[in-house]
Amino acid sequence: MPVPPLNFPRAARRPLIQVRRIPPSGAQPCRIPLDDEESSVKTPACLLLASLLVGCGPTPSVPADSVRPVKLYSVPAAAAEGVRQFPGQLVASDEVDLSFRLAGHLKTLAVKTGQRVERGQLIAELDDADLRLRLRDREATFNLARAQYQRVATLNERQLVARAELDQRKAQLDSAEAALKLARQELGYARLTAPFEGVIAQLPVQNHQMLQPKQPVAILQSADTYDVQFQLPESLLERVDGASLRTDYQPIVRLARVPGRDFLAQYKEHSTRPDPATLSYTVTLTLQRPKDVTLLPGMSTTVEVDFAQLGRDAQTSLRVPVEAVFSADDGAPGQSQVWVVKGTGDALHVERRAVQLGQPGAEGIQILSGLEPGEHIVAAGTAELREGQRVRPWQRERGL
Repeated sequence: MPVPPLNFPRAARRPLIQVRRIPPSGAQPCRIPLDDEESSVKTPACLLLASLLVGCGPTPSVPADSVRPVKLYSVPAAAAEGVRQFPGQLVASDEVDLSFRLAGHLKTLAVKTGQRVERGQLIAELDDADLRLRLRDREATFNLARAQYQRVATLNERQLVARAELDQRKAQLDSAEAALKLARQELGYARLTAPFEGVIAQLPVQNHQMLQPKQPVAILQSADTYDVQFQLPESLLERVDGASLRTDYQPIVRLARVPGRDFLAQYKEHSTRPDPATLSYTVTLTLQRPKDVTLLPGMSTTVEVDFAQLGRDAQTSLRVPVEAVFSADDGAPGQSQVWVVKGTGDALHVERRAVQLGQPGAEGIQILSGLEPGEHIVAAGTAELREGQRVRPWQRERGL
């Protein structure tokens, strides 16, 4: 028996309520189906839901071709570094601890603290009685060995003794001669003399004291020349390092105890290892002793250096506002960068460039490399820019 077809009632057409929002662009229309019998109830709820969906579209973005106003800064021509002053200290140009090579009893201490001595002048002397006895013994041994060798040599010429005996006597003679020279040297070591002209700075021992080898007896300092030492930061060390240094330039040294007078010094040397505490380098100048001024090691000084005259070529540096320098997240750690403005007219855009920084100052931060005079950079608002973005010069509006 055939099955009769099934007739389902056609669903009632549902009215549509379409909610659109303008703007933003790109938002999809919201369609909410409603039954005829429920439209009166659901219409307020639909309108409320539609109002909540107004913000479901994409957030409007800044157009890629937007032109951002920026404050420009023209990099000025490099200016010569001015005069810089550094605190320093006076130290002895030459200082040596005088000591004996031998142990012994200090018989004579011939100098006093603060005494000026000449080169070769006696400083101290050990009791040399034992050394003289030893020297006499070595002389006797040497004379005996020489006489025995001469006798054996005469017999060897007549072929009365073997050649081996002659060689043995010769070895004994050489040994006695070496011992004699050593005894004479030891006797000379009992006298301590000044290796150069200077001043006795300190006497750590007393007369008639038992001394050990290399125990300091006197501290001798040079008296005609002094050294002036001061600390120089890394950024300025390159000015005194290299072939461009002028050896005839003389920095000015001022002494706290002699106000109103300038003393000229000469560059001597500088260290290549920084101080662990200050990370600066020690520069040493040589100062000739004035005839009318008493100088002593440890005195405070002020060193004045004109970096414009220090090198054969004028040493210059660029300076830009501190706000123009930034560190990008995608750059190397610690790398400093600036936005350089390129193009002309309506085609102005920015390019990111790495720079090497120097010391900050009242006129901005020093740029050692990366920029050239005459270039334009962004002076403020660097965080809101991107590579290649178009810009225009910012102009102060009237009333602002």
